[in-house]
Amino acid sequence: MATADRLKTEHQGGAADTLVAPRPLAEQRGAGASEAQDAGPFRQLPFLSTLINALPTPIFYKDRSGRYLGGNQAFESFVGRPLADIVGKTVYEMAPSELAAKYQEADAALFDNPGTQSYEASVLHADGSVREVIFNKSTFSNAGGEVAGIVGSILDITERRSVERRLADSDTQMMAIWKTIQTAVIVLEEDTQKIRDLNPAAEAMLNCQRDQVRGQDCETLDCRDAVDFGRLLDCRLPSENRDPVVLTCGDAERHVIRSATRTAIGNDRVCILSLLDVTELVQARTEVERSHLENAALIAGINSILIALSPDLRVTQWNGHAEQTFAKGAEETLGEHLFALGLNWDEKGLRRAIEQCRELGEVVRLDSFRFESVDGQGRLLGLHVSPIRYDIAGIGGVLIMGADITDRRLQETRTTQAQKLESIGQLAAGIAHEINTPTQYVGDNTRFLRDCFSDLMDVIQSCRHLLDGAKAISSLAGLVEEVEKRMSAADLEYLREEIPKAIEQTLEGVDRVSKIVRSMKEFSHPAMDQKAPVDLNRALESTLTVSRNEWKYCAELETDFAPDLPLVPCFAGELNQVFLNIIVNAAHAIEAVLSQEGDAKGKIRISTRRCADSVEVRIADTGGGIPESIRHRIFDPFFTTKEVGRGTGQGLAIAHQVVTEKHGGALEVDTRASLGTTFVIRLPTGSTA
Repeated sequence: MATADRLKTEHQGGAADTLVAPRPLAEQRGAGASEAQDAGPFRQLPFLSTLINALPTPIFYKDRSGRYLGGNQAFESFVGRPLADIVGKTVYEMAPSELAAKYQEADAALFDNPGTQSYEASVLHADGSVREVIFNKSTFSNAGGEVAGIVGSILDITERRSVERRLADSDTQMMAIWKTIQTAVIVLEEDTQKIRDLNPAAEAMLNCQRDQVRGQDCETLDCRDAVDFGRLLDCRLPSENRDPVVLTCGDAERHVIRSATRTAIGNDRVCILSLLDVTELVQARTEVERSHLENAALIAGINSILIALSPDLRVTQWNGHAEQTFAKGAEETLGEHLFALGLNWDEKGLRRAIEQCRELGEVVRLDSFRFESVDGQGRLLGLHVSPIRYDIAGIGGVLIMGADITDRRLQETRTTQAQKLESIGQLAAGIAHEINTPTQYVGDNTRFLRDCFSDLMDVIQSCRHLLDGAKAISSLAGLVEEVEKRMSAADLEYLREEIPKAIEQTLEGVDRVSKIVRSMKEFSHPAMDQKAPVDLNRALESTLTVSRNEWKYCAELETDFAPDLPLVPCFAGELNQVFLNIIVNAAHAIEAVLSQEGDAKGKIRISTRRCADSVEVRIADTGGGIPESIRHRIFDPFFTTKEVGRGTGQGLAIAHQVVTEKHGGALEVDTRASLGTTFVIRLPTGSTA
């Protein structure tokens, strides 16, 4: 057998050896029998031989000269050689000479000091593996009491050593963990609550030294907040508490989470406490909560709609302004898909904007985004759709910010309308002034011609009398004949009848032009800061004159103006605009019916009457009426049923605002499908201030 490693000898101080395992004890025959004479006692004891063979531990024996006498079956299996190859041989014949010498030296030492010998070695097993073993050897004597040889056994400790190494490694690892773990660990005796051990993290947390507190009561630790500290170290409390406890040891204040485990170490019951220092976590959480509150306050304070969306378009932020605008609280929207909220808005337009924003990675503006409020009013939003990038890959959500711009647009429209009216007024005033001057002298000259024509007719009549007298004078007969021819050629009778008519028609046209000029001046009444008394009958007449071109081709006009109508305090220019919008709408409604049915002209009926404390103006038409489905929206800003380019949806909205807000009146509508519509305007007759 070849040895595999050095041998550690307890008796000889680590001498190396190489051994071969002989077969179990057996009857020896043949070569080497003479050397086995001292084994006679074993041959005489078959029972002992059987017993040795039954042992699982390899056993061998040799004589004083170092020759193997035999061995059991376990030894034969360990060596992997039959006894016939071993019996009678020495270690020099079984192992390399340098190792055989060491084995021989170890055996010699045992012979010099008879007794027992034990040492460890690593040997090569028959299966080729290296095994760690303990050799135990003892000398035996012959019948004369002399040392006759050595009996040895081989104890395979390979698995034990492996377990020991694993345990040692585990102990080393556990000790490393024990020393380096950042969680404070305290081991207490369960019955006495005395400190059995604690790791360096616990030393640092509790401001103490391990050697000074081991075996001491917990009260010896210099930690304030005795109540909380006592609860931390009380083994009788529940095993875990997730609520941080403030612990002050020395000058350090820490937030600690406790967990406890009851177990046994040997025969002792212990409680292992883990104190997790979450001070930084608590501080970070406090900072996050503070930051969150600040952000929430900031977001809540933003006077604009703010909606943040995750990559899958679920709502992650919904501020107070969004709640007010869409009448949905954050608790209803957070975590929900944006287009599952049931909002009545331009979903297709918003989807396109979001897709474009994501595709281009740029802000997309929606300047006139339409939506319907919870009370059914049409509103306008100005929105910015911006990308939110969460990582370098560009995967992120969307931020929607904006505001309700309905009132602003209305104000802009009103301002534009006022500026337009002012410009028109200035233009109309200028035109009226320019037209008025030539109209005046045309009228004056025409009146002059009318008066002169009357005088000429008197002269012509006198000439006729003169001609009648001159006929009696023969010397004047030729001259009389020539004058009569000229008078006959001029057709004085025709001129006498038609020239007055032409002059009257000219004067009528001049009066008509003057009336139009006056109407233009009155309709384009300059803007005023205060109300002024206005004759509504005259204001309506001016408006009808100005708008004549809109209604004269499609409608007959009927008016019924109350003669006793009092002056009404109002803003004349803006009220004229209200009348104009409603009259033009009436003309358009009638036109729509005529284009479909081809009937004769429709009718527009305008009446005024005096009520108890107000004046009522009714403007009725024979158009197609307003469908019931949209009647509630006719005064909504930007709502129109007209084709693109003919209506902005602002006329009735402005009219309603002027009548109700600026004049404190009422604007109502009475409509029936296919029968027409009547707008009723009521204006209070109060102070002119």
